[in-house]
Amino acid sequence: MSTREDAFPVEMPTGLLSSNTIAESIRREEKDRRQEPEDMRSRRFGYNPAMKMSMDPVHSGLQTREVPAGCLVLFETGPVSRQKHSVDKDDRTPPNEIVDFLAGEGLGNLYHQFSGMGFRELLPLRGMTDDQALRLFYAVHPPLVEAVQRNLIPKCIYEMDVCITCRYNLLLKLSQPEFFQRIPEAARSTFTLVKESVTVGRAHMAGIWRTAVSEVAGVKAGTNRRMALGAITEDHMFFMRHLHERTPDDMELAKIAANAEAQANVMTMALAEQSKMLAATLQANNQNRATANSEENAELRERLRVLEGQLGRLLSLQSLDPDVPDAPAE
Repeated sequence: MSTREDAFPVEMPTGLLSSNTIAESIRREEKDRRQEPEDMRSRRFGYNPAMKMSMDPVHSGLQTREVPAGCLVLFETGPVSRQKHSVDKDDRTPPNEIVDFLAGEGLGNLYHQFSGMGFRELLPLRGMTDDQALRLFYAVHPPLVEAVQRNLIPKCIYEMDVCITCRYNLLLKLSQPEFFQRIPEAARSTFTLVKESVTVGRAHMAGIWRTAVSEVAGVKAGTNRRMALGAITEDHMFFMRHLHERTPDDMELAKIAANAEAQANVMTMALAEQSKMLAATLQANNQNRATANSEENAELRERLRVLEGQLGRLLSLQSLDPDVPDAPAE
C-alpha cells in the first residue's frame, strides 16, 4: 500500500478526529487563564492552627525555624544568597550567588510537610496588602480574649492565648446561621479554609494524645510491648492542654472524687430524711402531755442532735473547693 503524499486525497474526510477537549475550548473561547503558569512571586498568607512546626529558613523563607501559630504568616519573594551548583561533591564554596527566594516556594515547602497537621494557604488573601488581608482575617479569626469578652465561648481552662479547642468551639459558634450571616461575603471563603485547618489540626492532636494515653494504660496493665510509651511526657502535655484533656492520673482522681461526692450526696439525703422524721416524731410527742417529759423524748432529742451534727459536717465538707478540676465542657 502506497504511503506517498500524492496517494492521499487533498481534502481529508471529517469525523476522523474529535478535538472536543476542555483545554481546546478554553483556548478557542479565551474565557479564563487557567492555562497560564501560577505566579510564584506573588505574596501569600499561610495559617498554622496551633501545631509546633519547624523548618530551616533556607526552605521556608521565614526569619525563624518556628512557624507562628494562630495568626497570619506572610510569605514574600526576596533576594537570598546561595551557592552555585557544582558537579564536585566535595565543593565547599560559600554562598556566592544572589537569587530570588519565591514566596510560593517557601509556602509550598511548608504545606508539603505540614498539611496533615493543618497548615493551609489562605488562598483568597493571595496578593493582598497586609491591611487588606488583616481585615478579612479578623472577620473570621478574632482573638480568643475578645471572643470570651463577647460571650461567644467560655474562658480557656488552661488560660492559653492560642488554643485549638477554643478556636474550634468559636468556629462552630460562628458557623451557626445567626452568626454566619454577619461575616462579610468576601471573608467567607477564608472562614472555610480556617475551619478546615483547625479541624484537621485538632484531629491530628487528638490522634497523638489518644495513642499516648492508650500506650501508657497498656504498660501499666502489663499488656503492651516493651517499646510502648511508659509515661506521659511534657510534649504530650502540649496536646493535652490544647484538647482540654487531663492526664490519666488526674482522670482517676476525678472519678474517685465524683464517686465520693455521689456517696456524700446519698448520705446527706438519708441523714436529712432521718432528721426530718425524728423532728416530726418529737413534735408529735411534745404535743401529748403524757409523753412530753418521757425518757423516749430525751432519747429522740439526743439522736436528732447527733444527726444534725453529722449533716452539718457533711455539708461543710461538700462546700469546700475540690483539688481536682471540673471536667471541661466541649
